[in-house]
Amino acid sequence: MKPAAAASPAAYYAVMGATLGRYRSLGPVVAGGWDAYVELGDEPDSLERAVLGGARWLSWGQGPTVPGCLRVTAGTGADIATAATAALAIIEALEHAGILVVPAVENAVGLLLYLQPATPQWGSAAALAERAPEIATVDPAASDGRALLVELDPAAPIPLPYSLVDGPDGITAVMPVTVDEIAAMTAGMPVDPAPEVVLDRLTAEGDLASGLLADAPQEGTTA
Repeated sequence: MKPAAAASPAAYYAVMGATLGRYRSLGPVVAGGWDAYVELGDEPDSLERAVLGGARWLSWGQGPTVPGCLRVTAGTGADIATAATAALAIIEALEHAGILVVPAVENAVGLLLYLQPATPQWGSAAALAERAPEIATVDPAASDGRALLVELDPAAPIPLPYSLVDGPDGITAVMPVTVDEIAAMTAGMPVDPAPEVVLDRLTAEGDLASGLLADAPQEGTTA
């Protein structure tokens, strides 16, 4: 995969379509953008048509195998190191409760934590924030210098791994990362979820979010 493949949303999704097809099998997917919003069908070219129509991001709707998701974003006066520190504490708590956590970066200041199962007895974002109140909160008005936790649901929506997203620095992509990389972020390692970087990482390191696919249907996967 060459970096040039990410020059446009259409080119990016042309390369990433097969990988995204596996995640589309977890539940209904909506493709959206500033002037586009459409639920993808099972037709092989449904993603291509949606993107050509102006869609840029992909999100899950409701479904029994759609993962849960927490967004961990640096508040005012904070940075990715703060968000990463909070994310590590949350991951430890959730994994201790037997929850599969697949972390990803969505922009230079925020992470997504995908959860399987989606509706476990792990409590709420507020309960998780209380585990590290000095660095995490669910109250936007109290997020100065801290990480803001938001529990996503299909109304939020939940971006698919590898989806393009609109961020503060322009279009980025949801980039799965390892816990070791999050630990490095706490020490100030910068993150660059540019589409071309995500394409190159997928080639070099494989699909780091594939643990979410354990509950995917074995038949009828779209591509």
